[in-house]
Amino acid sequence: MILMKCREFVIREAGGEYLNAYIALLEEAAAWLWSKGVRQWRPGEHHAARSALQLRVESGALILAFDGERPAGGCLLAASAPACWPDAPAKTMYLSGLVAARFAAGEDLGGGFWARLWT
Repeated sequence: MILMKCREFVIREAGGEYLNAYIALLEEAAAWLWSKGVRQWRPGEHHAARSALQLRVESGALILAFDGERPAGGCLLAASAPACWPDAPAKTMYLSGLVAARFAAGEDLGGGFWARLWT
């Protein structure tokens, strides 16, 4: 099911079969960040955390943006609060792991995810 078109990107829910594609996006971003001196995500950590990411996908939703059939970005959506927000309201959604492929940088994918998920 198509959730939204964001410029030339199609944003849709993606099942666990897209987990490897999402991890590849995260790893690409991690390598790029490290090359710029930003130590937000360590290259290799998402491959190492595959089991934990799989559980998060199964308990929430993996949302991906596609340029044709090529993944351009993604995020995880969950109804339960991460441990770092113990006092979160009960009726809240959490977006995490927002990432864009380098070829899609500057194309407002974050805005596209936001517009689709919260409107």
